[in-house]
Amino acid sequence: MLILKRIITILFSFFVVVLIVDPADKIFHLKIPLFLSIMFCWILYKVKTKIKYKIDSIRIIIALITITLFGILTAFFQNNDVDYSFSIGFLKSICILFVLIVVIDLGLEADVTLNKYSILIPGLTIPFYFVSIYNPIVFSVIYDYVVIDKQVGLFAERNFYGYNLLSVYYKTSPILVFPLSFFCDKLIYGKNKFASLFLVITFFSSLIISGTRANIVSATIILLYYFYLYLNKKKNALYSIFAIASFFFLFITFLLSLSFGEKEASSEIKAGHFNSFLDNTASNPQYLIWGQGLGSKYYSQGVGEFTTQTELTYFDLVRFFGFPLAILFMICIVYPLIYLIINKKITDRNRYCIIAFLTYLFISGTNPLLISSTGMLIIVVMYSLLDEKSSKSRTAL
Repeated sequence: MLILKRIITILFSFFVVVLIVDPADKIFHLKIPLFLSIMFCWILYKVKTKIKYKIDSIRIIIALITITLFGILTAFFQNNDVDYSFSIGFLKSICILFVLIVVIDLGLEADVTLNKYSILIPGLTIPFYFVSIYNPIVFSVIYDYVVIDKQVGLFAERNFYGYNLLSVYYKTSPILVFPLSFFCDKLIYGKNKFASLFLVITFFSSLIISGTRANIVSATIILLYYFYLYLNKKKNALYSIFAIASFFFLFITFLLSLSFGEKEASSEIKAGHFNSFLDNTASNPQYLIWGQGLGSKYYSQGVGEFTTQTELTYFDLVRFFGFPLAILFMICIVYPLIYLIINKKITDRNRYCIIAFLTYLFISGTNPLLISSTGMLIIVVMYSLLDEKSSKSRTAL
């Protein structure tokens, strides 16, 4: 039986790697096979033993699957133009949460696994960045494979102070806020300072070269937050205020250096999505109550065509499910954060996840990644950290 538990642990590690590297399941095609293998092996393992579970994890799975099925039925009975492939994909992403039962029952350290294998993203994006500079021929091959064929990344030119620089965006890069926060915490409170500093620089660099404002802002917020904690630890309030003000000034200057044309184009698209959302709900006020239905299409001025999903994740949830169920959906998502803070369960084991999850939710607000297999992995991580005691029991990275 111990061998079977070891197999499940290995399968879970591979599963996390696939969710990180291949979110669209177009490279390895292993997302579903690994998920089913984990569940099958776990069922075999638990044939003669009791299941250890937390009622909160069962409730979130039931609640989110029920809301999802309600959204699918709402779209069907209203006879809307529906992209059912999107609806099924949404449901499949939610089903990733069943892994949470396995994680809690076997005591798997989901956050440790996430932080460990997240290094694969900078391990890909940073070399891509330098290849684009020094070997355009090889880069063209990488571009065709990553962007066109497998659709796991985006490459674009950004303008910084009049210089055109390449941004290398991997679609799962927002999860890097977790290892960045984790190793910032280790840098301040841990022992291996050099390794932690190296990893902080690595993850921060990967978020910066992604070129998206949400990633850059989130990475900077995390650094400022931990820099403040470091200075506060030194008990020098005046120096802390001066240093934070200096960093804030540099941060604002950096943001202003972004190309105005790019900012305006991005803002216009989001404004178009939002205006179309308002028009859609004004014409159909009942959608605010029970939603237009999951996978239903509406015309967006932002892209000039009918679309199922936009970058405005939280408004999409309202359109899919209606305001009441969208609120319930988000309560299920942020519940771990609320629980840890209200019940004063924040320890040295889980404290890093607070700022990490907040910045992840910030990024998700303008990026359709919250309801995805990778997004559900983050939810699994957050729920697995509830009621954790101390970092003394944590497996070393």
